[in-house]
Amino acid sequence: MTDKTRVSAAPSAPPVQPAFPSPSSSHPASPRRAARIAALLALAFALPAVPALATPAASADAVPARPAITVPPSLEIGGLEAVQAAAAAPQPLPQPAAPGAPDAQPAAGARGAVVRMESWLKEKAQVYLRSRLVEITLASLGTPYVWGGNDPDQGFDCSGLVRFVYQQAAGLELPRIARQQRRKGKPVQRAQLRPGDLVFFNTRRNPASHVGIYIGDGRFVHAPSRGSLVRIDKLGDAYWSKRYTGARRYLDDDQARQPA
Repeated sequence: MTDKTRVSAAPSAPPVQPAFPSPSSSHPASPRRAARIAALLALAFALPAVPALATPAASADAVPARPAITVPPSLEIGGLEAVQAAAAAPQPLPQPAAPGAPDAQPAAGARGAVVRMESWLKEKAQVYLRSRLVEITLASLGTPYVWGGNDPDQGFDCSGLVRFVYQQAAGLELPRIARQQRRKGKPVQRAQLRPGDLVFFNTRRNPASHVGIYIGDGRFVHAPSRGSLVRIDKLGDAYWSKRYTGARRYLDDDQARQPA
């Protein structure tokens, strides 16, 4: 063959090698291994189901099982509504015990407690009113005496001062004249005087020609006479002690709560 007719064959590309060798190439399967795998598969499918574990016998120390809860007949279907309806129904009021019954004694004790409470409240109210009387009376000190005067702006006479203080402190309308004030009030012994009581004097041949308001500790407030001011004097002074004719109380007297 000549050079002219010689043709250079192109070099062939090398074969591509797989990234991972195939099992047939690297690990050729053997008939013995295949038979072993087949036997294992057949054994796995042929095994029976595993029986359940037997429950161990109860020992003497075992905790007993909780008994079943039974529903009372009243709470069965339809029973709950009946119970609720009975609870919502009005209950009869307890009847008072008959006289002489064992339960009558507590009721009498309760009534006694109520009476004592009312008495205590009344006493406290009187103490408060007496304090108010003294307060307003002392606030009137220095007011000029004016015959027929009824208020601190124009002045007071003795009975006008008393009427004004009682109306402002306790809302009581006392008579306007000292003689009537003495007649309607409740008589009080001198040793039993309390703040707010009225004290009367005979200054013009009349047992009730003058009146003042007792404020405690043997003293009283009054509007003496023309040209003077409302002031404090002592019952023990010779002039007033000689002319003292008695005292009257209005705060715990029902007659004082009636319009004059």
